Amino acid sequence: MMNRLILLTLFVCFGAFSQPNKSYTIHSATASTVGLIGVMIPPPLSPLSEPVLRTYTSDFKKRYEIPYSYLLTNRWYPDAIQAAEVYLGVDGKLDRPVIIIEGYDPYNERDFSSYWNEYNMASVGQSILNTGRDIVFINNISGGSDIEMLATPLSLLINYFGDIAKDNGQQAAVIGVSMGGISSRIALSNIEKQGGEHNVSLYISYDAPHQGANIPIDIISQVDEIENRVDASVCGLISKCRDARNQLRHTQILWKSPAARQMLVTGNLSKSFYSKLKNQIGYPTNLRKVAFSNGSGLSQEQNGISENQRVLEYRVDYDGLIHGSDRTYTLKSHSLGSAYKGYFSYSSSFFDKAPGGTFDGFKQMSTQMRQSANVNILFDSGLQNHSFIPTVSALDLNTSNLKSFASASNSPFDEVYHAGNNNLSHTNLSYHKNSLLRELNLYH
Repeated sequence: MMNRLILLTLFVCFGAFSQPNKSYTIHSATASTVGLIGVMIPPPLSPLSEPVLRTYTSDFKKRYEIPYSYLLTNRWYPDAIQAAEVYLGVDGKLDRPVIIIEGYDPYNERDFSSYWNEYNMASVGQSILNTGRDIVFINNISGGSDIEMLATPLSLLINYFGDIAKDNGQQAAVIGVSMGGISSRIALSNIEKQGGEHNVSLYISYDAPHQGANIPIDIISQVDEIENRVDASVCGLISKCRDARNQLRHTQILWKSPAARQMLVTGNLSKSFYSKLKNQIGYPTNLRKVAFSNGSGLSQEQNGISENQRVLEYRVDYDGLIHGSDRTYTLKSHSLGSAYKGYFSYSSSFFDKAPGGTFDGFKQMSTQMRQSANVNILFDSGLQNHSFIPTVSALDLNTSNLKSFASASNSPFDEVYHAGNNNLSHTNLSYHKNSLLRELNLYH
């Protein structure tokens, strides 16, 4: 349940570009017991002296504004789905919103501060604010949920801020980061399909998996097997076994949540999700569409990775956990083969090596094994990164070649940007700063 009336929070300023103070938070919220879904608006934006839940018609016209006190009196307790944190530009007025939608965050561990300070968004964000634009950062409360389900309340928030921009003679811009690029694509498309006006002039997809994402299959299968073996009935009585199991389950959320099973090319929901995304949902049309990839668009594959390369070898002492025999695991980087469950067809399934934004999955696996008292590392290649969001996926290129050169003529986007011969971290938000700001200056 949302923290009632706690709608104003200030952040401490620090870093090379001081993190701006938050002005207020607007929530998408649902009173599920009576089937209400809407936008919870706090004072001073609320038409009343208290928050109101604004609901909408099917074509996104304002319908009811229900006072918060009325909701409580009738026990229609609203639950927050997303939090839209508003940071005003230098003019101090909310009129030119740049709506930034966060990526995959199943434990709700990341927030605006994470993006500003850890993901290099500070220089980009400060430049946005300095032009008088406002930043609206949308944080999913349950960031591992079904993506289409997240897109429904997101469409209400986008519509709300688009209306504010329109009332001020402006339009909004949307930047969807990673999974946020998918949920915002669905939200904008749905607004248009249902006859609404989003008043968004620019949709930017930032290293989003429009054709899927990749985690090495050996990481998935080995963590799943180890977790399955320690998840014995006796495990609940042994603290170190219980701790090991909980740690493994925390890792498994990377591929076991509904959203992960939709996005990962090995996920059991991937094929149906991307079939619908491509053939039924499509893209919004009444705006400019731009895609950024943190991977190479010049066919440069990941360094240091080869087919069937041994990455890590380790032995698990099951006897110390559940009185089972030891087992040695060899983690390799290799093609997916029959493990590929995606919708799109490629001439190769060696996703680990494909040009694309990277994730340090190999490093994290090595670190997790080293931190376990019941694991003995036998070999470690030192390889850290693998392709996470292939360039062909981030730019939605119409090709079966994972190494295809990037071009807007081969993409549904009006313009595409890539990292040249580089394959950068998926979370790098600064490399494309100049191009991103140029798009905003020209089209927002």
